[in-house]
Amino acid sequence: MSKTLKEKIIDVVKASSSIDKKTISESTATKGIVLEGALSKLVKDKIIIVEVKDGEKIYSISSEIDGSSTEEVIIPHISATKKEKKEKLEDEIAVAGENTEKSKTSYGKNDGKRDMRKFRFKGEHHTKGGLVHAVITEFVSKRKNISLAKLKESFPDELLQRFGVVQEIAKAKQFASGGRDRYFMQDERVIKLKDKRIVVCNQWTSENIKPFLTAARKLGFDIR
Repeated sequence: MSKTLKEKIIDVVKASSSIDKKTISESTATKGIVLEGALSKLVKDKIIIVEVKDGEKIYSISSEIDGSSTEEVIIPHISATKKEKKEKLEDEIAVAGENTEKSKTSYGKNDGKRDMRKFRFKGEHHTKGGLVHAVITEFVSKRKNISLAKLKESFPDELLQRFGVVQEIAKAKQFASGGRDRYFMQDERVIKLKDKRIVVCNQWTSENIKPFLTAARKLGFDIR
């Protein structure tokens, strides 16, 4: 049986110590008032906690239910038929609101609800995940025979707790949750090393990207 939106959100938030709404949106493929409503209900029910850091809402799982399974947290209150109708309506509303949200996006600005700020690297603007991918790609391109072990000496897993900055494809697949990949798995984004084919993590927030930025800048990357 497919999961409800609330169950998907809980899975995504539980997978990270803290996460912003943009990442939740990307991980659940949900946007607009549908996502906002589901998050508000989960906060009201004290299932997830929301804090404002640097002007951005950051979500985390409540300590009261941390460690519980999704089934233990969400107790269905509607019949299967009504549940299916409700999910279909949510999907329709999300699609309808997609263009509205896209129209609010602008480089280097935050619309007050989602962290849309972008980084400038090598003359181009990048989202947080896009920036990390661009930096790793650039780093590897100048070191043709680099191995995964050597790459992780410069960008260790500790820079992004749980997921790591990069992983070999087989291991990255183990982190998939709710049908959502935690890494850029598209063929054109796979990076070839001397000994492995790797992928870059896409689970970045304005907070957890800071250690990566520090490491990259120490290596001489000009990121603004």
